[in-house]
Amino acid sequence: MLSSFSFGIPLTFPSPHEGGRVSPPPPPTPLDFPRCSTTLPRFPLTPESTRNFNATYMGIKKPSDVRLEHLEGLNVTIEHDVELEDLIPADPADGLSALPPKSWVSLPSDCDDAAIRALQLPDKKLSTGTLVPNIQQFRQRCFELSYDNNDAFHVIQRKPPVPGKPPIKPGQYYRFWQGLDLMSQWWDTSQDHLLAEDKADSPGPRYIGRRTSTGRDLPEQYREDCVKGFVEIISWEFGCRLQTPRAMPRLAVRTSLFPSRFSYLAYRLPASVQEQRAGMLEGPVLGVQCRPETCFRNPGEEMGKGQSEVLDFMREIVGALIIAQERAREGKEEKKPGAGKWWSEAPRWGGGPGGEIGNPVGNSDDPVPPVGRGRSGSRGDRKAGNKKLDRQSSSTWDKRIKYQSIGKHKESGVDDIFLISSINHHVSILHLRVSYSYLRFLESGALPRYPISPSLKSHTISDGANSPDAMDTSQPATNPATPISSFDPTDNGKGRSNHGGTKEPRCAGLPHDWYILKVRRSKWFDLLDKEGRIEALRGVWGVFGYLMREVEDQGNDGEALPD
Repeated sequence: MLSSFSFGIPLTFPSPHEGGRVSPPPPPTPLDFPRCSTTLPRFPLTPESTRNFNATYMGIKKPSDVRLEHLEGLNVTIEHDVELEDLIPADPADGLSALPPKSWVSLPSDCDDAAIRALQLPDKKLSTGTLVPNIQQFRQRCFELSYDNNDAFHVIQRKPPVPGKPPIKPGQYYRFWQGLDLMSQWWDTSQDHLLAEDKADSPGPRYIGRRTSTGRDLPEQYREDCVKGFVEIISWEFGCRLQTPRAMPRLAVRTSLFPSRFSYLAYRLPASVQEQRAGMLEGPVLGVQCRPETCFRNPGEEMGKGQSEVLDFMREIVGALIIAQERAREGKEEKKPGAGKWWSEAPRWGGGPGGEIGNPVGNSDDPVPPVGRGRSGSRGDRKAGNKKLDRQSSSTWDKRIKYQSIGKHKESGVDDIFLISSINHHVSILHLRVSYSYLRFLESGALPRYPISPSLKSHTISDGANSPDAMDTSQPATNPATPISSFDPTDNGKGRSNHGGTKEPRCAGLPHDWYILKVRRSKWFDLLDKEGRIEALRGVWGVFGYLMREVEDQGNDGEALPD
């Protein structure tokens, strides 16, 4: 489907709310939001507790197979309706928050420069080397989002100005208002009115309002365009850009790949102009997901346990973990599944009588005859030739992306992942904190090496049990929440190899709750409401400010994932 403002032409419908009368549209779609909840995990991941991990998740063949047990098996905890001040971490370097203060929003529009300078934050640098956007840039974006919907839509629809009203200047948010105008024609019920007809032959009441249809029928592209217009302007302020994924992002779990669709991913622009022209990007910084679902519970399903809301939450978790895995690729080279394996390098034919398929005489050492192009036998020869080609799996890395964990300090064993979700006409900010030990377990099944208390062994399962990096249970029993380092103190904290060249992860920065995926979600901000737009602006601005701050020696030198 073409974008709603492809070629700069807004696709708008007639506006009957200004006096025209039309037949009533379908009833409005009730607002519903997912609110999935899980129980707090009691025990850490151990060889015993993860023994059936593969069988549990490899049994997912289609989205409807996802159950609440799959979320709880990942040790996910979630907290809803978190205030922005608590959702966005403070800068560890100085303890200051990147979230714009509420006092910036409450300033009157005619405030003098002296009052603005008094509220200005100290100048700091971004990881791009430029200064952090301050109160002047934020207030300008606020002004562009603070117009009344009717006034802004009047300008977007290119109607003559209303006498006596000051001119509306959407500025850089022009495309956002275009998208919001389109969304309102499916979702905005604030102008809905039914007028009774006096005529006896009238078919029924007549409708005056903005809607032309109902929310569940909104074309998905319209929501994506609107959210992109909202987030993209903020990303420009911090030296980033939104990019549609060039290939379907997939989460690596052992030997399987689980896809999760992103509307957009935010990346940092490289400093080199040549790299920018070549399409190179750095990151990812965060993700944006827009989803068309409007109903999350069937009749009889309990709040937080509905099949649809469990699936919706799983999409967000998988998406956030994909971002975490891509950020953890910094400084590594891709190793395709099957690289160095016999089945991708050695002939498969075992030497039995009759020769190989497609070559009944001879053996695998003989040259393969060229595939013919004629009509006779060419199709069969082509199939036989394909069977002889033992290939590695396709690449899951984008060659034009410099994978970096932007905003993460190299001494930290955890990463902060942010995802902007959108359903209905609302947006929400999701924050996931994941440890590198958890990512390592997810990819390879290997668990950190620290002792386990005997009281946990009966509860504790594994695919990683035979791994050279699996947990060592032969040591004296201690508290499992207290990791014990078994590394050579002379290796400068880089880890040492005791098992055929496999490097053990650093344990110095291993958090005691490394096995828990901590998820926190903000409120759902209504883009059709002025206050909701401003709060969403504060939240997204704070997320970019936190991730794009200047971090000394930022990188991925903590617990390393396997190469």
